[in-house]
Parts: sequence; structure tokens; C-alpha cells
Amino acid sequence: MQKIGLLFIAAWLSVAGYSSVTEAQDVLTPRKLAPNVLKVIPPSLDEEDAVSALQPLYDLASTPYQPETRPLSDTLSSRASGVVFRRDIWGVEFAFKPLRMIEAEVPQPSGKMQKKPIWYLLYRIRFDGQVLGSVPSVDVGGRETFSLGVKDVATSNLQEIRLFPSFVLQASIVDPNTGSVVRKEYLDRLMPYVTKQIQESEDPAIKLFNTVELSSKPLYRKGDEKFAVGREVWGVAVWEDVDPRADYVSIQIQGLTNAFEVEQGQESKDFAFKTLQLNFYRPGDSIDESSDRISYGIPLVDDFEEQIEICDAYQLPGPLLVATEVDASNDRSDRLATVSTSQDRKLNTLEASELDGGKLPAEMEKALSNLGFDVSGVTVASKIPGARWEFQTTRFGRSKLVRIDLKPQLWHKLGDHFEFKDRLEYFWTYR
Repeated sequence: MQKIGLLFIAAWLSVAGYSSVTEAQDVLTPRKLAPNVLKVIPPSLDEEDAVSALQPLYDLASTPYQPETRPLSDTLSSRASGVVFRRDIWGVEFAFKPLRMIEAEVPQPSGKMQKKPIWYLLYRIRFDGQVLGSVPSVDVGGRETFSLGVKDVATSNLQEIRLFPSFVLQASIVDPNTGSVVRKEYLDRLMPYVTKQIQESEDPAIKLFNTVELSSKPLYRKGDEKFAVGREVWGVAVWEDVDPRADYVSIQIQGLTNAFEVEQGQESKDFAFKTLQLNFYRPGDSIDESSDRISYGIPLVDDFEEQIEICDAYQLPGPLLVATEVDASNDRSDRLATVSTSQDRKLNTLEASELDGGKLPAEMEKALSNLGFDVSGVTVASKIPGARWEFQTTRFGRSKLVRIDLKPQLWHKLGDHFEFKDRLEYFWTYR
């Protein structure tokens, strides 16, 4: 009888001890990361995102005519030919751990499990509550003017911020025999079973969301403490069946900001969204993929031609042509249009050569014509060869001075070589 009592007490203590251990395991503490393991990219809030260039309103049908008592510029057709759009722009802080691979168990259609190499990116998203927008004011003449400024989201018109992110892994494979480059793209996959394995490997204390789960709840909601400023969300993007020969790898992420561009035509509208591109380099091979080290950034080499090939693999954007209307009397300039450029194999900008020769490039001519500028047969004067040009024209009967600048982005040409302007680990672009 005494032995039975002792056994009962021992069993009870064992169960109680197991229960306390289980409860302790339910409340896990996130692992402390070593310094610089988490790469942090701040929100991108640019003036060009909050205030558009002039945009024609093709949807607003109107018939051009010349009023008898008013200038042509006061008519509806003239005013609808170029309108500036203003909007509040938000962006989130994006932090991530290095791009990695894992040998994961993947369910197959047959019902069996198969070990496969999975590429994944572990990341954290946070909203700091800052919004870039236009602040209205009234000048001494009673006219409404706008100035750009960063303001708190609570004072903006934004009621909610909900993310719909997309992750595209782009891999460039160099053929060892021909030297040609093949570019492949892979969409982020929804693989809950693999996500669970990654969570156990990285940090069981942190809940990892996929892109669909991220969009199911707002990141921020005005007046809601549950979705307040500073809230953090952890997620993971995974890719399956990536070509094991991939050397140059980039990840293009959309949905981290509400900034976008629209190019309006007579029959259609083309949208481009602000995209964060992360660049990686994998100096490995197709054997034992998971043991290869993936480096952050792009490789830099001394050979000019080879460096150009590497830039092509990462689709590094070239300079832009930016047209502005210059009003010397008011000491102001208004952005009219922005056009991409093309380069030859020596990185000479073809459009700059046209402008130096006094000719307006076709894309810029089209953009300005859509805004009502009479640019047929204009002669362009070079102010700074290869960098700045001006020409005189008219818009709805009024004389206008238009300036065009070549605006480098990530690199610029210097004689027989070129230099990178910014860090190459990541950049923002429109796609």
C-alpha cells in the first residue's frame, strides 16, 4: 500500500513537472541576433513619388477651341493636357537575413516526402508612422500653394495600410561554352510545411507569415492599438526548383510602398510600381547547392567588358532624361517628363548623342507632344555637352523654355571608364 502511494505521488510530480515544462516552452524568447546579421533598409519616400510630372487626362473628353475673350490655356482641353497629381506616400522599413538554402522535406503529389533544396529569405517589416505628402497653404495673393513635407500618419488621410507584397527571384545563368546569359524568374511559393521547417531552423519563437497571410491583416490602422505604428511582422519568401547553375541572383520586391507611376496613352494606361531589388552573388556550382555561400551585393571586377556584363545580369538602370519647364521670372521649374535611356557597349548614352547633335529623342518628343508642347522641328542647344540641353518652344500659344538634364542613377560614365554612385547591395526602381 505504501509503495502504491509513493508511485502515485511520483507520477503526480512527474505530470506536474511535465506540465510546467510545457508551459515554459510555450513562451519562447526570440533569439538575439549578432550585430549586422539583419540588414535594414529604411523606407523610400521621394519627392517624385508624392508629386507627379504633368499628366494628360485622355479620359476627360473635350473639344479644343479658341475663346474670344480668354486665352487658349484657360480652356478645358488645354488644362486637361497636363495635370499634376499629389498623394500621400508611405513606405515600410524592410529588414532581412542573408539569402539562404535549406534541404527541406517537400510533400509530393504521390503523398510521399522528398528532400529538395529550397531558397528562402527571412525578413521583418515595420512601419514607422512617417508619411510624405503635400501641405497646402495660401500665399499673399490668396492662391493655394503646396509644399512637400514629412508628417505623422495620424494627421494624413490614410486610414489603413495593408501590404500585398510579391517576391520574384531572378537568376542569371552564364553558359560556360558560349558566354551567353540566360535569365530566369521564379515566383515566391506558398509552402506551409516548408515554412514550418524554416521557422524551426531559424527561430521557433517567431511566427513567420507568407505573403497571403501578410495581406490578411493590416500593418497599421488609424485608432487601433492592435495595429499601431511600430508593429513588427516577420515573414519568409521561399522558392523551389531554382536552377542550380545560378551565379547572379536578385530579388525584386513590390508592395513595400504605395508609390507608382502611370504612363497614359490615347487607348491605354501603363502602370509601374516602385520595386526594391536586393542583389546577391553565388560563386558556386550545381553540386551540393546548400553548402554554397551566397554573398550580398554584386561582384566588382577590373575588366570593363566583364563588369558591363555583370551590370546587365542585374539589370542596373541607366541614366534618365528629365525635362523641366524653366520660368526665370519666377525662379522656378516644373517637371514635365522623365524618359529612360539606352546605352551602347561602351556605356555611351545614345539619347545624349542625339541631343548634342541638336535633335530631340523620339521618346522625349512623344512625351512633350502629349502635354501640348509644339516640338516639331525644334533645335536643341547644348548647354553642358552630354549632360544638359535647352530649347525654346510654345504651348497653347505661350512661349516656353524647356530644359533637359541627364540624371545618372546608380552609375555614371567617366571618360573610358565608369563609376558606381551608390551602394550596389540594393536599389529602388520602377517595374
